Amino acid sequence: MDIYAFTNGRPYFRAGWHDEDVITVFSNVTVDLVNVAPAEDAVLSVLVIFGNATVIVPAGAKIAVGGFSMFGGRSLAITPASAGARMQLTLSSVFGNIRVVEGTPSPSIEAPSAKPMTGKTVQLQPDKRA
Repeated sequence: MDIYAFTNGRPYFRAGWHDEDVITVFSNVTVDLVNVAPAEDAVLSVLVIFGNATVIVPAGAKIAVGGFSMFGGRSLAITPASAGARMQLTLSSVFGNIRVVEGTPSPSIEAPSAKPMTGKTVQLQPDKRA
């Protein structure tokens, strides 16, 4: 569970996430799910009280949405899809707004090579200054 109060935030989930909660009070939060594939039938619950949340989902993701809004709103700017892992979004707001938008994956950063370093070996000498 990620809780944000009186601060802005950007929670991060691991690939294969299944059940996550994000609560924000007097805060703004962006939840970016584009590069972290969920497990099948993953559930994300977002509760906003006096704040805003943006949920960025992968383009073409299967999304089911539930929740409520009281003196606030929810908006979805996504294309319905039939492929990919299904996600359940429970979006609830009180005096706040939640919007769901599509995003595209950013290029992955390659991990450094595991090959041993080659080149000249340098031996460090102790500093002789006193």
